[in-house]
Amino acid sequence: MPVVVIEQDEMELKHSVELHLNAALETLRLVSAEIKSDVEPEALEGELRTSYSFRPASSKRIDNALLLDLFFELNILQTQDDSAPHTIASLACTFRARYSLRPRFQPTPEQIKAFHAGNAIFNCWPFFREFVQSSSVRLALPPPPVPFLRFGPKPPPVAKEASPTGSPSKAKRRPSKRTPVEHA
Repeated sequence: MPVVVIEQDEMELKHSVELHLNAALETLRLVSAEIKSDVEPEALEGELRTSYSFRPASSKRIDNALLLDLFFELNILQTQDDSAPHTIASLACTFRARYSLRPRFQPTPEQIKAFHAGNAIFNCWPFFREFVQSSSVRLALPPPPVPFLRFGPKPPPVAKEASPTGSPSKAKRRPSKRTPVEHA
């Protein structure tokens, strides 16, 4: 099964860990969901693929707690013959994670941003996987596999190359594997 990687550079990881050491997950709940399907289960033919995306949404500080919203989406795509894939089902949801903070700990915006884009997504991922499983069963569709999630280092930028005219070209960077992702 493929793996999805949350990529963070050294500084993002440092900020994320600083908040992690001063916070505890208190509650995690579904705050919105949208499920759509435009195919009858008996009409399923051809290859099914999935694409999914996730991102931090809003964040809010209330007293000694941090509320982080996280958006997740999975699309089920069908390919028949040589035609382009089309979406037959879409499952989207937002989870809210509430973290209690240690007394007198004041997280910086950088710490919140790194934690929101890393640890909070990681904490919500099993709930997203369960949401996909139960929602696809309710749609009478085969439950698509949602890969495991792990952390990994962000790849360094590719060094600048000289252009044929002698002036340096813009640095290129490998595309992030974070989102969106598509699997057969």
